Amino acid sequence: MFLRCLKLAGIRNLATQTVEPGAGVNLLVGANGAGKTSLLEAIFLLARGRSFRAQVLDTVVSRGATSCSVYGELVIDGPGDTEVIRRLGVSRETGGGFCYRLDGATVNAASTLADTLPLLLINSDSLGLLGGSPKTRRHFLDWGLFHTLPETRQLWRQHLRAHQQRNALLRRGIGVDRRELDLWDRKFAETGELITMMRCGYAGEIAPVAARFTEALSPSLGNLELGFQAGWDRDQSLADALKLHRDRDIILRATQSGPHRADLKIRLNGRLATESLSRGQSKVLALALLLAQGAHFLQRRGCPCLNLIDDLPAELDQRHRRRVAQLMAEIGGQSFVTGTDVAQMGADWMDVSAAPAVKMFHVEQGRFIESLP
Repeated sequence: MFLRCLKLAGIRNLATQTVEPGAGVNLLVGANGAGKTSLLEAIFLLARGRSFRAQVLDTVVSRGATSCSVYGELVIDGPGDTEVIRRLGVSRETGGGFCYRLDGATVNAASTLADTLPLLLINSDSLGLLGGSPKTRRHFLDWGLFHTLPETRQLWRQHLRAHQQRNALLRRGIGVDRRELDLWDRKFAETGELITMMRCGYAGEIAPVAARFTEALSPSLGNLELGFQAGWDRDQSLADALKLHRDRDIILRATQSGPHRADLKIRLNGRLATESLSRGQSKVLALALLLAQGAHFLQRRGCPCLNLIDDLPAELDQRHRRRVAQLMAEIGGQSFVTGTDVAQMGADWMDVSAAPAVKMFHVEQGRFIESLP
């Protein structure tokens, strides 16, 4: 699976243009502010229908423009030696919403794009996996569930609706209709227990892969263990926890127990990683976890996802960068990697065994110019 063509218009400081990336590693090299990360953002828009850089989406639109659009042609292996071409498009007008298209038809949910173009983002924010909030680690788990267990998607929609309805009732305070609350408690507990079971199963599946990648990337870190924390006392069912803490929930006017309070406990040699690692070591471990997620996706789906890696040279030393390149070669798939140093990028990504095809683009004033690596 790879993007063979990208058409960009109205995206930040990028010129209107067509980019033809390679199916392997695409190195995007240029000065800070040249537009490297903006291309990653455009690909992310195509896959997720949102930006990873901005909450206010109008800022994605180029200054002076009234709209932006990204179009991509995705090549997927079909039966036998055939190839299937999927055409994705995302557009937005300032002050309006996004329009999503797949194979010429309008689609209503960004999740349709995410399912078509599985994408893994590695940047300074994602490398905060360990030190960030539990929400960051829940997102790590749920990315895996979405892409490797599609049957969880409908379950999640049911659970989120039950959560929203329960919280809406709790906001009434002491005047809440307790019989109606009983109804939503049952739905919230039933779906929440299933989601928790699936999250726990995913954490168990990815743990040995993550341990192997941690050993390969930085052997000195020690033995990795992943422990899943459900979001309530597992000595009791979620239904019992909701019943026990109902009065507290009514006072606080929000649900305090459930999957939305879950966390992934990451330990090395029996100690929480956040208590024993330096900032640099934490980034290396987070990177190992993210790469392991890509490898696990490959195991479960039989094809690699697309990888976006933003400014890795700024986060890691040469030894770790080259190990990342080697691991990425093992995982395979199409990657887009940004950096500022041509010689450094070339040395990191071309001098590995089983190296994938490498294509280099110099980024100048918002234009991507293919050059020799």
